[in-house]
Amino acid sequence: KNENRFYLKEVNVSMNLVNGSVFSIANNNLSYWDAPLGSSYMCNKEQTVSVSGAFQINTFDLRVQPFNVIEGKYST
Repeated sequence: KNENRFYLKEVNVSMNLVNGSVFSIANNNLSYWDAPLGSSYMCNKEQTVSVSGAFQINTFDLRVQPFNVIEGKYST
């Protein structure tokens, strides 16, 4: 959103299904998990990321920090 924050903006999924077909979906207009740079985003509850009307991602005990992870440890 600006240079001092991070957030999930885009998801691209491509899966090979059991029947041999491929399921692909993308959305580059998302706005999830917003947090200041230098920190992490954490949520212990179940969350649903709606990628489209046909596809969603459920997360549990989520913790993300895309930048500045030092020695594998998340910031606050």
